[in-house]
Amino acid sequence: MPPIRVLHVSAAGVYGGNEEHLRTLFSHQDRAKVETLLAAPEASSLFAKTRALGLGVYPLSIRRATDLAAGWRLKHLLQSTGADILHTHNRWEDGLAFLLKELTHGMTWVTTLHDRLNMDQEGIRVRTLKGRLYCRMLRRADLVLANSRATARDAVEEAGLDPARVVAITNGQDLGRLEGVSPARELLASGKVPAQACRVGLFARVRGAAIQKKGIPEFIDAAARVLRAGVDASFTLVGADAGAIEAADRMLGRGLFTVDSWRAIGFLEDARPLMKACDIVVCPSRFEGLPRSLMESMGLGRAVVGTAVDGIAEIIQDGENGLLVPPQDPLALSEAILRLAGDPALRVRLGEAAARRVRDRYGAALMAREHEEAYQRLYSRR
Repeated sequence: MPPIRVLHVSAAGVYGGNEEHLRTLFSHQDRAKVETLLAAPEASSLFAKTRALGLGVYPLSIRRATDLAAGWRLKHLLQSTGADILHTHNRWEDGLAFLLKELTHGMTWVTTLHDRLNMDQEGIRVRTLKGRLYCRMLRRADLVLANSRATARDAVEEAGLDPARVVAITNGQDLGRLEGVSPARELLASGKVPAQACRVGLFARVRGAAIQKKGIPEFIDAAARVLRAGVDASFTLVGADAGAIEAADRMLGRGLFTVDSWRAIGFLEDARPLMKACDIVVCPSRFEGLPRSLMESMGLGRAVVGTAVDGIAEIIQDGENGLLVPPQDPLALSEAILRLAGDPALRVRLGEAAARRVRDRYGAALMAREHEEAYQRLYSRR
């Protein structure tokens, strides 16, 4: 049987968790079973990284979900490449895939949900007209992959999909990239990152003032409580753009945070060395599909604190490989940080257990195999 030809579409110009997920998937798939192709903006990092893997790449920019010129280009790519499956990864791409599905006979469409459905930035369930239309579009997909069980439930309960057409596949980690990572000594030495006795980090790709979802207000509140307790600690926010950093800075208490206790750093394409330099990594999101940065931190053996929501609670076992706290509870978050800051042995134990769990259950090879099996089942029904 020849390999199944899958054309992935990624409209993102930035390189975040979803794009690293795709690079990891592409680099671990069995090329005897799946021929991977990518349509993406030519200037994007994912385009360059995929080309470096020796895979087929095609320039495609999408300005909106109803970008008819991009839709025409995508239709031509499907025909010219002879792709068996179109695989999309965000809403703009899904909108074009829906239109092509309506207009093109026999097209097979797979989409991956990387986040929860019908949630606002505060973590409140909302059902807007736009959200309802998107859910209706999803029903035309031949297969919906979800990056966590929570996201898979949304596909069934919110979008109304047949459970038989929904498959949960946890994001896999490139285990080779987690080995031999050295702490970011040069960043620490430069003074760009505080070098206090206990370093606490939050890693999240945040754009604009939409900082509530990732729990940045709770992070700042908890940090203030830890500093008031007299703990020699520093707090670093990594991955926010200028708008998000400005919004976070407005929340800082006057006189409490100093250059030695707080830093906000923009996006880092490779944040692993800085993760490794942290004693504690927190993920205080109000809701999540499955945060890749949390899994990377666990794989690097960091002690982690996460909120007991969605995909976070699926990978952290409270007290075994990390600590769980209620969402939107800065007091509980600060207490967890204080507990870990005062107990280095506990940090080591939890970090070692976290690394084992990632190695044993969340390797990229397993994720790639699960994708291959999903494609093969779908292809066999054509």
